[in-house]
Amino acid sequence: MRIAHATLAVHGAAPALAFYGALGLAVDAATVAVGEGALELVEHPRATSAPTHHVALRVAHDRLGAAATWLAAAAPLLPHDGATRVRWDFWDAEAVYCHDPAGTILELIAFRGLPASGRSGPFRADELLGLAEVG
Repeated sequence: MRIAHATLAVHGAAPALAFYGALGLAVDAATVAVGEGALELVEHPRATSAPTHHVALRVAHDRLGAAATWLAAAAPLLPHDGATRVRWDFWDAEAVYCHDPAGTILELIAFRGLPASGRSGPFRADELLGLAEVG
């Protein structure tokens, strides 16, 4: 399954959009281009800054280390059981997490069963493959 577009009702859409833009993602009005997908952040009067959303972005499995460094430069990574890089055996994946300024839990997830990118060096926003989960 591929998620082409997701819309989140958030508190603090403007700072969150600025955050994604600072990461190097293309931001057009309220929409952030993420690989083959798009994430739309819409200001909602009843939304709070408490984490109410979770969005996972797909990363090639050989780039998660570089992607974690890239993300940690913009926001503190969230620990899980004392580690910031989390292994999910049931998904055959690894992930890192942070909060965006709207309180959304942002995840970068790398599925080991998918092809490697073959890239090296610092991670770039255009390496994000798309939306993996929205909840």
